Amino acid sequence: MMPRKKRITLLIVSVIVVIIIALSAFLILYLNTDMFKAKDKLFVKYIGGNIDNVDNMLRVFEKSQYDKTLDENKYITDTQIKVNYMEGIGTSLENTQNDINKLKINISGETDKTDMYDYKDIQLLNNDEKVFQVEYLKNEKTHGIKFSDLFKQYISTENTNLKELLKKSGYSDEDLENIPDEIEFDNEFETIFTEEEKQNIKTKYSNILISGISKDKFSKKSNVVVKIENKNIKTNVYTLTITKEQLNNIYLNILNELKQDEIILSKLDNIQKIMKPYKFLLSEDMKDIKESFISKIDDIIDTINKNNIGNDETKIIVYESGKETVRTTIQGVGYEISLDYLQLEGEKYIQLINKDTKQEIEKCNTYTLKDSNEEVSFNISNVNGDEKRNINIVQNEKIDGSNQTKNIVAKLENNSNKVEANIEKKFNIVENFDKKIELNKENSIKLDDLNEEQAKKILETVSNGVSDKINKLGENIKEEDILKVFETIGIVKREQKIEANGISKTEKTRFNSQFEIFKGQDLESDSILNLIETSKNNLIGMEVVSNTKLKLKLDRYNSNEKIQEKLTTFIKDYNNKRNKYNVEIEYNQETGLANYIILTIIKAK
Repeated sequence: MMPRKKRITLLIVSVIVVIIIALSAFLILYLNTDMFKAKDKLFVKYIGGNIDNVDNMLRVFEKSQYDKTLDENKYITDTQIKVNYMEGIGTSLENTQNDINKLKINISGETDKTDMYDYKDIQLLNNDEKVFQVEYLKNEKTHGIKFSDLFKQYISTENTNLKELLKKSGYSDEDLENIPDEIEFDNEFETIFTEEEKQNIKTKYSNILISGISKDKFSKKSNVVVKIENKNIKTNVYTLTITKEQLNNIYLNILNELKQDEIILSKLDNIQKIMKPYKFLLSEDMKDIKESFISKIDDIIDTINKNNIGNDETKIIVYESGKETVRTTIQGVGYEISLDYLQLEGEKYIQLINKDTKQEIEKCNTYTLKDSNEEVSFNISNVNGDEKRNINIVQNEKIDGSNQTKNIVAKLENNSNKVEANIEKKFNIVENFDKKIELNKENSIKLDDLNEEQAKKILETVSNGVSDKINKLGENIKEEDILKVFETIGIVKREQKIEANGISKTEKTRFNSQFEIFKGQDLESDSILNLIETSKNNLIGMEVVSNTKLKLKLDRYNSNEKIQEKLTTFIKDYNNKRNKYNVEIEYNQETGLANYIILTIIKAK
């Protein structure tokens, strides 16, 4: 028989082992499951999961392994772009007879990023007949462009002193204030947040969210089935119920923290550096991104402070399945916002819905991004009562050895009309190019080597030729067809399309721009001859204001060939040919159309 003391010792050891096992089991369950965790802690955990969900979806836009391979190899590309417009869809008046449907763009190219070489041949076709061609060429820091069916040579410049070049072209120092000396086209956004930064953000803002909120405001439901992407998902639901005033106070705390968040502000500084070369393209309020960010936050804070009263109930609801956040919903008076996320069987899906619940008519905006195998799709749906608008973009990618094909279909559809753009792009990795083009003195005119007068003259000649080509192209495309497409896309609105005088803004711009391109001072006689040629179909009269000033009368529908011939002879006269000219445009106050061209003669010394 075991002595009493040994039995007691064994019993104590057994109890300790059981306690250790129990504690270990508890620790494992606590760390790896949600058992024993308070509702408020679980709410914080799963609402923070939205940061990971959004980050996972943004990775859809990262470069694929094939794209990274292209960066290190020579490759050729072949791209076709086709736009189709249809009106009266789903009705007996369905119609596809739009001039836009006749157009097609073909782009062939060669690229070697390691050697800083890029070539593009861009052709516009109308009914499969080439109507316009432009070639782009990059050799290291030198960029060239050639309008192949107009000129034989490239117009080239080094991408190192753009300000000086534009100054030669007649731009003032004020115009060039925000223009960089060099523009780099290969800047890329890297993943914005590291794992450590994401964890920091989740912890900080989740704690702000529940700070000062009592535990009785949180509740939990188990085994709630929700439908996401047509799939039934069993979830646990964590709900925070607060007043409008409490919610606004949370917003204010988050916004005030955002204004001084070092992680967020440092990322904005990084974006500012990347955007520096493109500063001239940004709107005025975006010149300083960080400053604009803080200013917009201040505006929101001011708006909230003016409306921060109310005991209306607001619910923030988080749905969890398999320890992953699958839905987050905010339900307030008059609105409901929800964010769904699902990752199943190799498919990622995220959807944001913003619904106005205070209106009698349906008003809802939905944004959906889906990534499945070789296809990525993005959809925007807007519903406002009977008015519906849908944008859908789908990209398919297929890789076969050294070949890759990307097909992108973008559709925009409203109640009655649809615009669809089809882009097919083929990549093929190669050992060498059949004929690599180099910019040299024989095939290009380098603007950097010209003086101001020479550069200005070259650019004017090119501009006039291109303008004339575009005008001729416009003769084969009905303006109303273009306006229909623009209206469907949303670039113009029906009430803005035709003004009181019966002339559309687009029509006015097209008419005026052909003359406005010649506006300037100290122009050579060749430029004036080009102006006369451009205006020949609209020139109806000439008035001699003084011995140094001529006033040329314009008309949209009429012309006078004798006036053109007389003016051309005058400019070509030996004595006048050496003169320079200032060109101004005078407009009709009622229509806004160019009414007169004012020529001021500057006598040659």
